[in-house]
Amino acid sequence: VRRQLAVALHRMGVDSEGAGNAQQARECLAARRYELAFVDVVMPDVDGFRLTRELKRDPALRAMPVVILTSRSSPIDLARG
Repeated sequence: VRRQLAVALHRMGVDSEGAGNAQQARECLAARRYELAFVDVVMPDVDGFRLTRELKRDPALRAMPVVILTSRSSPIDLARG
């Protein structure tokens, strides 16, 4: 999914950077400012809901829009998002 998203963004002329897990994402966000974050719900270390909560608690990142991606479609997952 990460590769497909990167290709689609590249075709639209948008530079992007990917992270394989929440820790890598935190490191990227600490090193550089981004205009938008795509967060997958299913990640190997921390789920995307938890990472999004962390981002929204951080005053430096709070205003950055986050798009939550998931293949899950249960009402609970949709409500959590």
